[in-house]
Amino acid sequence: MIKTSRILVRKLGYRDCNDYFEIFGNPAIAKYDDFDPIAPGDVRSNIARIIKNYNQAANEQEFAVESREDKKVIGVLAILIEADALFIGFHFNQKYHGRGLALEAVAAFIPWVTKSYNLPIRAITDPANKASIKLLGKLGFHLEKKIVRRDQSSVVRELQYELGKPVTAIVEARAPRLRQKVKRASR
Repeated sequence: MIKTSRILVRKLGYRDCNDYFEIFGNPAIAKYDDFDPIAPGDVRSNIARIIKNYNQAANEQEFAVESREDKKVIGVLAILIEADALFIGFHFNQKYHGRGLALEAVAAFIPWVTKSYNLPIRAITDPANKASIKLLGKLGFHLEKKIVRRDQSSVVRELQYELGKPVTAIVEARAPRLRQKVKRASR
């Protein structure tokens, strides 16, 4: 689907169960999100739901980010169409943090999303998730609003970001090396 020099973004399948569990079974990855780490027995049913969503063109989709070097799923990109906007999300295997792979994957993913859906692109993150906030800033997202809501007996605080400029303009201005990767990805 989307290819750069280091990653491939594609649909998830049953062959990805172990890699998917490494991401979503990790408490450190779930820390800033609204889910608990998944159990090994839940992985197959999660993948089945994802495949069903592909087949039904559901408003929620998840995609594998595969390392071309390791031939391993190292991250998952998600979209959710809600309230006349497209929300993107990303989760990456902790072992691959700090290498610029999330930036590369999301920067390549956004042009595809923009071509496929003519909606404002937004993202929501926990205010304590500094790495995600930094990544969104590099991609040209700006803080749109702070959200405070009740979730059962607790108060949940979130930050909602919206993509300002097209990602290609951001890539042009900030990361010449990444620009080449995004150009290759959109071919």
